Amino acid sequence: MSNRLLNIADLALIQELQLQVAEEVGIKTYIPIKDSIVQESLVRGMIFGSFLKDRLIAVCIGFSQKEDILIFNKILPKINLEQGFIRLAYVVSIEAREAGLIKILLKECLMAARRLGLNHALATVSPMNGKSIKILLDSGFQIVNVSEEHFGSLRYATYLDLNNIQLEIKSDIWIESTDIEQQSKLIERGFVGIMARKSDSGSTLIAYQQF
Repeated sequence: MSNRLLNIADLALIQELQLQVAEEVGIKTYIPIKDSIVQESLVRGMIFGSFLKDRLIAVCIGFSQKEDILIFNKILPKINLEQGFIRLAYVVSIEAREAGLIKILLKECLMAARRLGLNHALATVSPMNGKSIKILLDSGFQIVNVSEEHFGSLRYATYLDLNNIQLEIKSDIWIESTDIEQQSKLIERGFVGIMARKSDSGSTLIAYQQF
């Protein structure tokens, strides 16, 4: 496998990967990233991909939209997103999901965002997607909100300060990712989700810490 920065010539490969993933997980489940967003991110140098021989099997995409400022300003009123932010998403084929590729590609996107002088990184993820939650929290993101209102379906909103990505990981509060009510109460009290692990029963537990 090999990883590299993608460019506009790779647009067709990204489109093919999105179609493949839609077929693998189900058309109704997968929401593709719009071509206009992909093209803009390619021009900015904010898409990194993993290849198996000549086939694209995973990408991490960094993008920003004006509507994101409106949504995340409600969630993070103390953060000035006008200073520059990136929202991250990734597309991964089934064969690449156990290879740890997304964590590598995510790091590349974060480094590129810092080189561009951006200060904030955002991402959303379903509370039912334990693997993605762990990837984001292991990369320094914090869970700052859990809501269906802002995203159309139940999602964690996660945030990373690109100027301060080193956090002290220490928490005695672990909550099942499916316990939305308890997590919402902690977030209202100023707690953020910082880490994820599997319970003995196989469910996903989220560690919360107050800052």
